Amino acid sequence: MSHEGQPALAIPIPGSTRRLQRREFFRVNVPVSEPAMVILRLNNESKCVRLQGVGGGGWSLVDESQSLSGVVGTHKTESMLELPQAGSFVVALQVARTETQQLPNGKQIQRLGCTFIDLSA
Repeated sequence: MSHEGQPALAIPIPGSTRRLQRREFFRVNVPVSEPAMVILRLNNESKCVRLQGVGGGGWSLVDESQSLSGVVGTHKTESMLELPQAGSFVVALQVARTETQQLPNGKQIQRLGCTFIDLSA
């Protein structure tokens, strides 16, 4: 095959595509048998959500009540992580993205992708 006198490659257009997300950090899922909770501070209110995954750059959180719409880009200073058998830690977070996900049982949850802000060593 050629195009304008030069060798060319031709392939059919695929019927669907898959988005591949490249991560800078590896993420580890939190065991469901020992759930960890994060308390987000929202305008003088606190919202407790489940920690789903931990990575070097941030957390994946699950809000089963789907009550955290419109929080992308907001800073959550003094968010509290409560780990079973390890205690509580204060961390500053920023919500980078949210998505609604439907579980196999039909229930819908909201997932939040959060990045650390000014994480100290």
